[in-house]
Amino acid sequence: NPANGFARGDSSSIAYKKKDIVQMASYFNSELNILLAVTDYGDYGYKRSFLSETAKKNLINTLDQALGDISLYMGNEDGREHVGLLMDITDIPRALRRDYLDFYARLKKSLNDEEQGKSCLLYVVLPANDRFQIYSDTVFSAGMQKVADGFILRTHQFNEDFGSGRRGPMLPMLWEDHLSIDSIVNYYTERAKIPANRLVME
Repeated sequence: NPANGFARGDSSSIAYKKKDIVQMASYFNSELNILLAVTDYGDYGYKRSFLSETAKKNLINTLDQALGDISLYMGNEDGREHVGLLMDITDIPRALRRDYLDFYARLKKSLNDEEQGKSCLLYVVLPANDRFQIYSDTVFSAGMQKVADGFILRTHQFNEDFGSGRRGPMLPMLWEDHLSIDSIVNYYTERAKIPANRLVME
């Protein structure tokens, strides 16, 4: 919830505690990186600022606690390893791109502390359609590349029933959108100057 930095619903913030997802994943593969998804699809809208200072502090503290819990569920008794965040925050207006970048830099710094045994991977989801062209700002893009460990490239759309608001299975990009996997990859590698080997296709 951009208004306060806390999860919109308790079910989403405690799902990893109620189910054995983390424990099972770690049992079958102890080398897995487990990422906690943080999503905000812009339906609240950003008008004057990206997040208030209070919301930023609340979000960072909440994520710090969650990553600590997940690390313990993975069996990491001495510190946090192989844990991180998948930041899926889209539709940031161009005027707020610096605040967005500053927040990610602050998030990365806050959740990595060698003395306390803390570490945090940070992956950022790139929208298929960067409609505000924030990544065409090469200074912004270079800054994001410094704070992100990798980028997840969204190359699909949702099959959405607009009457009900429900989302269904994922679909490949449609030609009517003037988007294709090639055009999306080209935008981020050529305009944003993100190396192809840092992109993971979703």
